[in-house]
Order: sequence, then structure tokens, then C-alpha cells
Amino acid sequence: MQKNFKLAWQNPSERNNGSESAVHSLDQSMIIERILQNAAAIQNKVIVVKLPCYIINNEKLFTNFLKNIELLKTAHAKFIIIHDYTSLQTEIKNYFGIEKEQYLSQISDTKSIDIAEMIISGRINKHIVSKLCEVGVPTIGISGKDDNLILAKKLKKKSTEVNSITNGGFVTEPLLVNSEILAILEDSELVTVIAPIAKNENGQTVILDVDSTASMICSAIVADYFIVMSELESVTKDYVKLYDNNEFNNWIAENQVSTDIPIVKAAGNVINNVSATICLVNANCPDGLLLSMLT
Repeated sequence: MQKNFKLAWQNPSERNNGSESAVHSLDQSMIIERILQNAAAIQNKVIVVKLPCYIINNEKLFTNFLKNIELLKTAHAKFIIIHDYTSLQTEIKNYFGIEKEQYLSQISDTKSIDIAEMIISGRINKHIVSKLCEVGVPTIGISGKDDNLILAKKLKKKSTEVNSITNGGFVTEPLLVNSEILAILEDSELVTVIAPIAKNENGQTVILDVDSTASMICSAIVADYFIVMSELESVTKDYVKLYDNNEFNNWIAENQVSTDIPIVKAAGNVINNVSATICLVNANCPDGLLLSMLT
């Protein structure tokens, strides 16, 4: 088994000065030892991960994330990953090879959601899936539309601004999650990567708010862990692990963390509904996913 244990961050001295060196990664021998020690505790645990584009679009951070998933899968942990779309408009402009001014004039309100779905489900989602498969992790990519996995709320308003794909006009929250579909995928041992696209009660295609969607999925399947990765140092500079509502509230008070921050609100919703362990991980923390699970 140990032949698979190779860390993406093997030489700390090669890191650039700055946020990537926020904390030191565990060395390889310690990683192997801790995974072996915790294999029984991790086995068959359901872990929901909120993955930001901040990681996806950074080659070094993303490679490290992929290797962390690979290592934890050797202990038979079960992963459901929900990715965001914060780089959506940049992705659209780059994909079509147009400048901002052209983008604003050419992309109409009626076509925007179709293009957004193509980028979120067909580009971002499948990029994550293909990269996980490349490191030997069996993975499937789906969206909230597949087999009616997620039903979204109605849109509160219709946007009339051509540059507002993610500015409220097309974005809404989940209403219902079909946990039976995810249970089937869990039993298959596949890592499931979910694109935040769904249909609402009116049959319209919408973009889902990722934080509330990840929170609802975690609660619906009664996950064992909810891991939220973010670049916000106002939340944590490395990682924090919270086991119950009292710990969560104490952490909020002691660190003066705003409960209005979407990822903090999502974590609070989970810890109020199920007995999941909450792990808030700084995206710049090398091996942050592993550290949050093994320490």
C-alpha cells in the first residue's frame, strides 16, 4: 500500500514566499504513519468537501488537493465534492477568446445561463473528474439536474444586466436534495463531484449557491465530515476542527469571526442539523485536507 504515498508538496524549500508557505506540510513518513493509525477511523466515513475555484485554478494547490484525496481514499473514505464557479466569467471570456467589452455586448441575458451551465458542468466539473481519475481515483461528475438530484428554489428576480450571471439573477438556493441517489454512489466507492447546476420549481435551469448547497447535501446524507476549503484568512490561517455546536459558538466568539460569512453560515447550518465534524481549511495550507482529517 505504501507505494502510493507520494506527497505533492515534497520539498518545502521550493515553495514561493507568500501565502503558499502559510504552514509546513507533514513529511511523507508522518503522513503514512498517521494514515495507517487512522485507517479504521476513516474507513467508510462520508466526507463532503466544498472545493473553491481558488484551488482548482492554482496548479500547485490543485495537485496537492488531488494527492490528498488519493491518500485518504486508500483508507476507504467516501467523498462527495461540491465545487464553486467564482471564476465563471473569466472562464467564459477565455473559452470564447473575447475581451471584456465584447463579452458584455455579445452575451445576452437569455443565453447566459446555457453558457454558464456549459462551463460549470462541462468544463470545471469534468476537469476535476479527469484529474482525479488521472491519479487513480475512480470518480464520477454530475450536476443537480442528474436524476433530479437537487431541486432549487424559484428565482427571486430576473436579472436584466448582461454581466450579472452570478450577481443574483441566475443564482438561487437548493430546496430539496435526493439523498437516495448519493447513497447509491457512496456504495459504488466512486468519488462524486457535483456541479452546482439544477432546475427550480418552474423548470428553469439555475446556478446554485455553493455554500448552502454543500451544507444541505451534508445534512441530507448525514455526512461524518464537512470540509470547507477557503482562501479567507479571516476564517482560519491553517485549519480548525469543530465537533459540536458549543465548540462552534466558542470559536466564533474567541476569534471574532463573522457569522455572515457564507462558509461560516454553512458550517453553522450543518453543525445545528447533524453530528458532523466541521473542518474549515485554509486553501493555502499545504496538505490542509490531510491535516484536518488526521490531526
